[in-house]
Amino acid sequence: MVRTIPFTVEVPQEKLSWVRRRVEEYPWQTLDDLDDWRFGPPVGYMRRVAEYWLSSYDWRAGERELNRFPQFRAEVEDGLVLHFVHERGSGTDPDAVVLIHGWPSSPYDFWEMIEPLAHPERFGGDPEEGLDVVVPSLPGYAWSGKPPGGPQARRHEAAQIHELMTSVLGNERYFAGGGDFGAMVSAWMAVNRPESVRGIHIYAPNVRPAGGGFFETNPPEDFTREEREYLLWEMGYLQARLSYAQVQGSSPQTFAYAQMDSPIGQAAWLIEKFQRWTDESGGRLPDEVFGLDRLLTAVMVYLVSDSFDTSIWAYPGVYLDPPTLEPGQRVEVPVGLLACADPLVPVPPRSFVERAYNVARWTDVPEVGHFAAFQRPNQVREDLQGFLRQVRE
Repeated sequence: MVRTIPFTVEVPQEKLSWVRRRVEEYPWQTLDDLDDWRFGPPVGYMRRVAEYWLSSYDWRAGERELNRFPQFRAEVEDGLVLHFVHERGSGTDPDAVVLIHGWPSSPYDFWEMIEPLAHPERFGGDPEEGLDVVVPSLPGYAWSGKPPGGPQARRHEAAQIHELMTSVLGNERYFAGGGDFGAMVSAWMAVNRPESVRGIHIYAPNVRPAGGGFFETNPPEDFTREEREYLLWEMGYLQARLSYAQVQGSSPQTFAYAQMDSPIGQAAWLIEKFQRWTDESGGRLPDEVFGLDRLLTAVMVYLVSDSFDTSIWAYPGVYLDPPTLEPGQRVEVPVGLLACADPLVPVPPRSFVERAYNVARWTDVPEVGHFAAFQRPNQVREDLQGFLRQVRE
């Protein structure tokens, strides 16, 4: 097994002072306010966030929360070191599960799920259902290393996370899951390593069947009318929502020059996504859904680890290697799906999803958006536990 090195989040005060100074010095007077979430976070809202950041938010408390679980770093291939949480579960022989985040997320998305998954007896459950919980930072995010060759595909990350679960942590078989890019990585792990992956639990079926990729204009003849109509509708829907991805995918380096120098810029860019992808109507503010302390900790993970620039390398990686299966390919291991009301990429018709996935459990959750684990950790955790019981039977 590869040697693991214990890790603790310890941000130098000099870095925190830089963040504070940049927030204090932000030139609010240069901004004109459209005061409409359709055009981005209003100035009044972001000023309120900044005031709270300076007067009430406590990073050191957030840091203590981040250090609540054992963390490590280990090399999984030449030149790449992964950061990960590893909370060993209760019970006599716990199964292993790896939970994988996406963008603009981090392992912190799963923080409220880790303890009840690993130690259900502390929450009124059966200790024999405890899991060895692994939560890695994807390459280029948080305290993982940067992909040494630049932007890489989700398939490559699937191989890297598999290496973590097997060669580093010694799991011959394991479960995987997550949302956004984490769902893509989980699917590729299942396709490439079905002998190791016992099942996946996802809330974004974003690896697509052959002929049914994003922006597909000529699907195969055996696609149903409903599926064809969905693909046509989806094309127009996504064109209005993926401008951010086009910027991050086509000019990640140029965009990074501005964002890496501005805590307010990063906060506005990330918080916008938490608002738009959770409650498209704009009826609820993101701090009303997640809490301002949690939102600022999510932002600070990017700021204190200097990882915003390499986190968005994920987007050219998608363009270089689209998440579409080859003819004859399918995720054949059991799949649990939380069908969320995701304003970014709505869940396709079930018949379309089942072209790509062996769906063993389908749970509709119309009140939950893109950030399911961050928004409703107990609901995601309970559905994952139900899926695992079902698969083990």
